[in-house]
Amino acid sequence: MGVAANGGRTDDTGSLKLAGLDYVLKDPLKDKIEPPVSRSRHSTKADRGWNNQTIARLCCPARSVTEFDADPQVYMDLVRSGSGKKPSARKFPSLLYDMNLFDPDDKRSGFLRGHTLVQTWRHIFTGPASAFNKTRRATKPPKGRIHGLQEPNIRNIMYAAVQIYFTLSNEESWTTVIGTVDLADMYYTVVDMVERKSEEQWVKDLLEFWKDEAPGLLLGGSSKRRKTTSTPSMSDSEDDLADFDNPPSSESRPHTRSPTRSGADENNGNGSGGTDDGPGGNGNSEGSGDGDGPGPPISPMTPSRSPVPDDQRSLPPLTPPPPSPPSPPTPTPPPPPKRGKRAKPTAAPRLPSKRKK
Repeated sequence: MGVAANGGRTDDTGSLKLAGLDYVLKDPLKDKIEPPVSRSRHSTKADRGWNNQTIARLCCPARSVTEFDADPQVYMDLVRSGSGKKPSARKFPSLLYDMNLFDPDDKRSGFLRGHTLVQTWRHIFTGPASAFNKTRRATKPPKGRIHGLQEPNIRNIMYAAVQIYFTLSNEESWTTVIGTVDLADMYYTVVDMVERKSEEQWVKDLLEFWKDEAPGLLLGGSSKRRKTTSTPSMSDSEDDLADFDNPPSSESRPHTRSPTRSGADENNGNGSGGTDDGPGGNGNSEGSGDGDGPGPPISPMTPSRSPVPDDQRSLPPLTPPPPSPPSPPTPTPPPPPKRGKRAKPTAAPRLPSKRKK
């Protein structure tokens, strides 16, 4: 099972090596990666990650984007040298966010709605043809439908996040630790938090948003999208978790927000203040945007609410193994041959009796 699941992960990693560069851009026909990145299948990834300004902005914690934009080259140099602010698994990269919605005082606003993340998820689960057009269908059934995935869930969403973060990095071989960012920690931190808060309105709104972004799997209806913009703050606390656990009261918010994509009011559980940033609050990208614990490899297809101890976490292989072939039918023994009618024994011919003289 583990070999098959790892094979699925390898397939996704390979298919995203070049296609993932298009998902950096909201519109690849109009936008460009600066400086240009090599797109040869045999080229190295040395010009990605913190060596490329466009890509580095997506890897930058969302709350630090303003500082990055002030002088991208200086920010990149400091990260590469290790003397600047260090990205981490709990200072979420801006590629997880729709930065038009990001609010430094409400880290849940725009979280997991970045266009890079959404396009990557579609590439994996509903096919590359649907990445930029969610209603476009491929000629063959998408991977998600083949494996019985009925709707997006936090595990396969974060699987896509891990895949695209690796794609954009300058790491040549698969690894879950890229610089100071532990992708397994990021995966489980977000999964645990969202599953723990599954009854909160912001999580329900988030999953409704994803249903709307994945008509190739199902069903969801359309709804109006928020267009509120905000400017990130420049805090450098340990992580973004506290902002999700301690949301600010509606009275303390500086402005009112329009309804979320699912139509629910954002005041119902979006945002949190506090000094720490905690998991979930970093985003530089715009647009819209599975791990069970110790034991055998887990699938991103089926959500689970069992938290995993930190010392037992490793990134799960996120694509499920192909279904096992059906067992061959048990052969039916041939019926015994029919017995024919037993022939009557032939009587021996009688010898003529001797006549008396």
